Amino acid sequence: MPSRTLLIAVGVGLAIAIGAGVSYAAGDRSAGTDGAPVSFAPLGAAPGETFASPDDALSSALKNEFAGTAIDSASFGSIPDGAPSSADGLWLDVTVAATNDSVGATLGDWESAMLIGYLQQALHDSGLPQIGGFSIKLSLPDGSTADLGGGGPGNVAFGQQFVSTPEDAVAASLKRDASAAGVTITSLQFLHTGNTVPIVTVTASDAMEFVSAHPSVTGVFSDSGPFEGIYVLVQDAQGRPVEMGSASFRSGIGAAWYAPGYDGGDRGAGNGTG
Repeated sequence: MPSRTLLIAVGVGLAIAIGAGVSYAAGDRSAGTDGAPVSFAPLGAAPGETFASPDDALSSALKNEFAGTAIDSASFGSIPDGAPSSADGLWLDVTVAATNDSVGATLGDWESAMLIGYLQQALHDSGLPQIGGFSIKLSLPDGSTADLGGGGPGNVAFGQQFVSTPEDAVAASLKRDASAAGVTITSLQFLHTGNTVPIVTVTASDAMEFVSAHPSVTGVFSDSGPFEGIYVLVQDAQGRPVEMGSASFRSGIGAAWYAPGYDGGDRGAGNGTG
């Protein structure tokens, strides 16, 4: 599997890991490695719905699979000057809503990554141009916006198959995974993309020990996968967020966040402190 780069915009608690792609934030550009597409799950899924244009695919996604998410708006636009994107690729601008909580912002970041992966497959199935790059803005409670950076999707294979098991069965499996790791699921929701995509909050009685033992918290639930994507938030016994991990396997984008004092858990990749 190609190596991944990790990009973290510390000021807003955003971290983006891109497999075999490129990424940038204010003043920071880094390129991943080229090679065969990364495949996280078996290939051979039947083609999905097809669309006449990229705008049709995006409009459908926002009205259906991604309705009710933190994504405020998304549109295709011009490639920004200096952005690492091919001239023939589409550029996607996304705005996500958030509270003043940096962890709350990252849910919208992950949903944006899921949207990108979903669109990539839909555009491929429709014979349309692919997304060459994207930018994400954060809509703040005071009405202003902040740039979160952006990048390019990873070099990920098309036609992957993911868990589509009914949510109640997946919920039982996720609870077993959490119990085996010594944590309790305190909230469980799903993003409805046609596959079963969990959004999980767990509570750890000894949060410091748990974070130290699980620098990649999404791995706690790998036995229940392969999921198209997953978002996991870890809280301490007082309900305070201490760790976040997310993955979007159709876009090749993942993220990690640690609360101040907990960020030693992923020394190999770099750390954001919100």
